Amino acid sequence: MAQFTIGGRSTGMGASTTIVACSPTVKVRDFDRSGSGSHWSEAAEGPDDGIIVVKDVANSGRHNCYAQRLNGERMQVAVPDGQCVCDIWRDLGLGFGLVGA
Repeated sequence: MAQFTIGGRSTGMGASTTIVACSPTVKVRDFDRSGSGSHWSEAAEGPDDGIIVVKDVANSGRHNCYAQRLNGERMQVAVPDGQCVCDIWRDLGLGFGLVGA
């Protein structure tokens, strides 16, 4: 089993980072919430080939989102112009599900 951890955030100014989707074999949990609740940690656990989609948005609204295997390998995903991997993960055909759903 592999584990990948990110720092989650929701600043209230538009910036946010969170795991939004994962393959069916991956479990995601959050922990270590700050007192204000605007920062936390998220851990995804599952097999090395498990995949997560991380939505990472800057205050400016720029998306730096990505798909990643739990073994640490970033995936190259072909994304249509004007879209982001966080918009098209349902179309990847990998059986993803919403985190927390």
